[in-house]
Amino acid sequence: MPYRPPRLLSIVVLMLPLSAALSAAEPAATSAQADYERLLGWRFASAPTPLPAGTTFARGPASWALESGSVRLQEPTSGGAVTGAVFEGRGRFRLEVADAVERQQVRRFVELTPDGFLEADFRRMVLRVSGGAEELLALPAGSTGSGGPFERSAIAAERHGHWLEHLGTDVDARVIIGLLTPGSDYLLAAFETDRHGWLVYEHDPRKLEESSLHRFKDGVYESWISLDQVEATTDAVTDTLDIRHADIRADLTAAGKGAPCCVTETHPRRGRFSVERLFGRARRRRA
Repeated sequence: MPYRPPRLLSIVVLMLPLSAALSAAEPAATSAQADYERLLGWRFASAPTPLPAGTTFARGPASWALESGSVRLQEPTSGGAVTGAVFEGRGRFRLEVADAVERQQVRRFVELTPDGFLEADFRRMVLRVSGGAEELLALPAGSTGSGGPFERSAIAAERHGHWLEHLGTDVDARVIIGLLTPGSDYLLAAFETDRHGWLVYEHDPRKLEESSLHRFKDGVYESWISLDQVEATTDAVTDTLDIRHADIRADLTAAGKGAPCCVTETHPRRGRFSVERLFGRARRRRA
């Protein structure tokens, strides 16, 4: 019988390249952890930077026009990425609602213009992106304030703490994911409007519906709009299951104990739901 070497030796040999790959990945993981902990300080430039007249930027169907005011840029990561800014001044938000069904949904919360736009004036904004905040705001070189000194921003700390406590959303972790994904165009903008309080617009290519606008007030979460964009992006997600059929039954006839609330005067209900689904094989959602 021919001699057969022990399998353990083969396993050890196969593990050597894996061990080398893991060792090479350790510095990147350590850097990402350090950047995450730095972002949790919510430190922004101590001195505000005046904005150029007519500063605008857009993401998906939403756009912002910063008519006047100043910004404080967030402390850069170890790699120099500027992932946030706090704006104070006068600005205008504009969101195109092209779909008729979505327009009907949005009108439950707010009026639209005759041509189907949601518009709102605001005076403060906390902006988070996966790098390049100074370029997004078209700040001139040498006057961005990204060199510091930096201090904790009360506005940013309050907003991030609110998302963590009430929505279970770690925006800083999502920003780090964006930094580790080349070409990511993740953006979250929370802005305090004159009529509706704080609104949050998020563009997240990893979600099935990338562009969304919501409000959280008096303990109630309101999803104003959630849109699926057709453009492919580098960090778009893939479907793990192909849903072939869904049978969803809901019973909302029983009233809840709470009083009517929010701008829609919605009365809480006691819901009973049953869902039957038929799944197929996995597929990619986008090319």
